[in-house]
Amino acid sequence: MTTWLLLPGAGGAAWYWHRVVEILAARGDEAIAVDLPADDPSAGIPRYVEVALAALGDRPDPVVVGQSLGGFTAVEIARRIPVERLVLVNAMIPAVGETPGQWWADSGHQQTREAFVRAAGREDAGFDPEYEFLHDVPPEVVAAGAEHQRDQSDAPFTGWALESPGAPGPRARRRRARRPARRPPPRARPARRPGARGAGRALGTVSSGTVTPVSESGIAAVVGHDVEVVSLAQVAERLGVPRTRISQMIKQGQLLGIREGERWSVPAAFLTDDGVVKGLPGTIQVLRDGGYGDAEILRWLFADDESLPGAPIEALRSDRGREVKRRAQAMAF
Repeated sequence: MTTWLLLPGAGGAAWYWHRVVEILAARGDEAIAVDLPADDPSAGIPRYVEVALAALGDRPDPVVVGQSLGGFTAVEIARRIPVERLVLVNAMIPAVGETPGQWWADSGHQQTREAFVRAAGREDAGFDPEYEFLHDVPPEVVAAGAEHQRDQSDAPFTGWALESPGAPGPRARRRRARRPARRPPPRARPARRPGARGAGRALGTVSSGTVTPVSESGIAAVVGHDVEVVSLAQVAERLGVPRTRISQMIKQGQLLGIREGERWSVPAAFLTDDGVVKGLPGTIQVLRDGGYGDAEILRWLFADDESLPGAPIEALRSDRGREVKRRAQAMAF
């Protein structure tokens, strides 16, 4: 039997999870939906964590699920106690040292929302929770939920920031969950056409030599679609360093590659005119520290994510590294 600790978002109503609770109970699992003191102006994230842990009691190794604002509480719980898995559902994912109040600007939330509103032709509609939050919820569920709604206080947005995963609290130890203790794997999809949108297209980052055809690339087999690659010698020439230095960079997590016999290959997308893509080494290191193998990291870096949008490597190449690092940190818990 699995224990599920279900944390709601703004408003803190445990009722939010009532349908999920029924499904999990039917499977024979125990589901604990936590009512958080959202309307208490003195209760911030530390208090939310206390309430959730009290509801959990001495049940070991729960699956901790956080939705929206509940993502902050979920991540802090996973930092404090051993958990089977951490699941974030449309969540606000904290970066280390970031308060919930800083998340809005740091994540680019407002710009993304404004772009969505413009695309929908609703610039003059203002904020409409019925449209933005409840558009696909059955009317009877919306009606039943009205009595459970509570105002959300501002207390959680200040006074707490996520500490480094390497600095757990006094009660904590970090536990690596059984695979996959992270976001679900990307959906299978056909190989991209040459020139199609994505990190597999021609990138123009190699000044000499040839790019390995995608059909011959072991990396393409790992990530599930065509990816242009270069040899270690080509990377060394591009960076102006000895080939042995590139091998060291791969061992140290500054680059990733795939070895096929005596030959190594590196995705061309990992290089720019200025060297290694900014933010890539840190992202690799965070995921390695979280227990991910190099093949898993490669698959994630090249997997399309509609919520990003695009693949993480594309986001890194377009100076959106902060959001990529945020997601990598959440996956590593």
